[in-house]
This record gives sequence, structure tokens and C-alpha cells, in this order.
Amino acid sequence: YLADQEFYTPYDVAPDGRFLMARSITPASSVRAPLIVVENSLATLVRFMDEMTNAGVCGCKLVATDGSVQPSARRFPTPAAFLMRRLDVLPFVKNGSVLRRHEMAEWDRSDNRAVDYVIGACQVIRREAMEQVGVLDEHIFYGPEDLDYCLRMQNHGWKVFFVADTRIIHYEQRATRKRLLSRLSLRHLAGIFYLFKKHKGRLTVHHGA
Repeated sequence: YLADQEFYTPYDVAPDGRFLMARSITPASSVRAPLIVVENSLATLVRFMDEMTNAGVCGCKLVATDGSVQPSARRFPTPAAFLMRRLDVLPFVKNGSVLRRHEMAEWDRSDNRAVDYVIGACQVIRREAMEQVGVLDEHIFYGPEDLDYCLRMQNHGWKVFFVADTRIIHYEQRATRKRLLSRLSLRHLAGIFYLFKKHKGRLTVHHGA
């Protein structure tokens, strides 16, 4: 699974291969954005997936090197939210209602809950669900493929969860924000347009799709 995806690497995180961890590689440098697993968090994720048999994907709590919690579990974005993500260096954008709603800023990430999607920096995927849903959409390059995958999971009846009792230090790259007009950024933008076209302009769950 995912072995043919240029920028993703799978790891078995259970002895019998029933769960896989997919994590992203940064295309700009062809190296992975470093992750440091803390407090046996992978075992916690596997245990959660064993207990929640309707979970197709789960994600962990990602923290920055300064200890701040990153918004790794989010609501499906509107086109405006995608734009705000590119401009969140501006305080009025970062604190605006559009971005705060998308990033679920009202939530302190202290509890487990079902969410719209978890970002691809670290996802544990149930093999059974993957065999039903398929692999990542190869038409989406670096960016919203994690969102698309979580949406497809839910369209097939699986749940996506954030697991709070975990901690992984994530050296976030944000390569497309650093160079807004780079080739990478333009390909990322093309992926966003493709995503909305694919889902007919609305990122919502339709069971049985």
C-alpha cells in the first residue's frame, strides 16, 4: 500500500500488518519532515484502532518543537479557508473566523473525537479499509490528498478519528507558504482545484459513494 506513491511511505505498525502508518515526505527537498515519537504513541494509536472497529483512519496529536499543538485534525475547508491557509502569517487572517473554524481553534485537542480529516504527516490506516477504499489519488500532488482520502473513507462508511493521548513532535515544513509562486505551490494549487472539481464543489460526506 502506497509504495507507488512518490511522496508517501508506509510502515506496518502491527505485527500482522492490519494497520499501516502513512507519513509524508517533503517533495521540495526529497527528505521527510522529521517526526519524533513520544510516550509510546504508536502503540496508543494501534490500541485505539483495535478498540474502534469503525475507524478507517486515525491521527495523532502533532506538536511543534516549542510544545504548541498543531491543528492536525480539521474540518473540511471551503475555498476561502484554503486561501486563508496561504496567508496565515497575517494576524487578522490567522485569527479570523474562516481559518479558526477550519482548524477547529475552539478545541484544545484534549479528547478523542471523530473529525472530518487528519493531515497526512502521520496517519494510521486500517488495511481492511484501505483495501475497500483504494490508495491515494495520484492526480493530487502534495497537499489535499490527505483530505481527499479521509473524505473517501467516510464516503465508504469508515470513521476518521483524532487520538488525543498521543504526542509526536513534527517539524512542519509549510513549503507552499514559504514560496507562494514556486512550481511546487502551483502544483499544490492545481491539486486544490482538482479536489473541488472531483467532489463537485462541496467537500461533504455522502455515505455509499
